[in-house]
Amino acid sequence: MVEKEEQLAHASEYFEIPSENEIKMMIASGSKDWAEEIAMQFILKSWLLVSTPPGKSFYIGDNPLAMNNSVKQTFYGNIGPSAPGIEIYFPLSPTRALLLLCSSHHLALQNLVSEMKRFRWRRRRKTNCQKFEYASEMLVALQSGDSFVFTPDNVLHFNALQVFNSERYIFSSTEDFHFVKSIIKNHPKARFGRRITVN
Repeated sequence: MVEKEEQLAHASEYFEIPSENEIKMMIASGSKDWAEEIAMQFILKSWLLVSTPPGKSFYIGDNPLAMNNSVKQTFYGNIGPSAPGIEIYFPLSPTRALLLLCSSHHLALQNLVSEMKRFRWRRRRKTNCQKFEYASEMLVALQSGDSFVFTPDNVLHFNALQVFNSERYIFSSTEDFHFVKSIIKNHPKARFGRRITVN
């Protein structure tokens, strides 16, 4: 241990140690590059304005930018703005939110709607009709910029992401926190929000 300390004491003989101001400048320039990269990732997403159905509302957490991804990644993880399949949720009000989708979702919707149009006979079943209408409406909203109305299940999913992503506070326009309490009861780690971990 003493040997390493002695080596560090003589380190300035071999290279120049940056001043406190130089360190701040390096961090700031790196932050600028990082911010530009993140901004580009947001720009490249398919943006969808979503709204709640009547009688439903979105929660807004104290860390409102929530991400979800159903695409499994083997090593690097699947949560982050550049992850394939990422969905980024951001509440704007109790009844409106932004949903930023990986372009793969937009392409999958286009393919699904196209496929279902070609095979009209499959749409005769009620569930297939509902899926087709849902996918078609979402695709139209993505292409037109109009608001897409979430189903009640979508609102529950959105609100669950807000609960799991929040650090300390959840805000609701209805003051109904039964859903929050049930999540925390069933998932005690949700009380503290997500933490970045490195193994």
